[in-house]
Amino acid sequence: MNKNRYIIPTLSFIGIQIVFLLLYCFKYTIDEQAYFYTLSTISQTLAALIGIIGIFLIFRLQILKSNKFEYTSQLRKLISEKKLTKLHPFIDLDASYSDNELLKTANNIFENRLSEATQSPELDEFYSIVVNIRENKSKYENYKKSISVSMFIATLAIIMSIIVLPFGSIKLPDKNIFLLGSPLYMVGTVVSITVAALFALMQSFYELLMSEFD
Repeated sequence: MNKNRYIIPTLSFIGIQIVFLLLYCFKYTIDEQAYFYTLSTISQTLAALIGIIGIFLIFRLQILKSNKFEYTSQLRKLISEKKLTKLHPFIDLDASYSDNELLKTANNIFENRLSEATQSPELDEFYSIVVNIRENKSKYENYKKSISVSMFIATLAIIMSIIVLPFGSIKLPDKNIFLLGSPLYMVGTVVSITVAALFALMQSFYELLMSEFD
């Protein structure tokens, strides 16, 4: 996963915070109707996006699960032919292993004994299967990291919009010295998190779409 993928969401959050801070300093006020409309729209929009991206995520995870089953079946078939363990006794695999135990053991053999054996067609096939398994798992981990952070930011924005929404009807002093007590800055905070969530979600959505061409 790209380590710089959250630069734009972070910069957008900081930028919008600065804008609303300046508006607060210049004593800009927000209309009550705009306050309620903005916060209610945010929660609905983000909830819809989470649902759409969730559908694509489930589809991709089903493909990865199907790939895992296929690679595991190939590995079991190779083990059952007995040629592999006869030529390379260090590959101590049993077809009775559970899928997770089989994949874990095969991966350990791949990492620790890769250069210790004379090559053979069966060994090449074994390593090829394990490479596919590792790549499949790597994709799963990348999806999980990408989506989990994006979903967390979006969920945080929804929760904040719902929590802050009722405070729009509270009449605060015109010269309130507490920045966080300002309806304007309440909206600004939620909007900044929302924009950051939108960028993060769009990045995750883009990665899911592009993964179709891997």
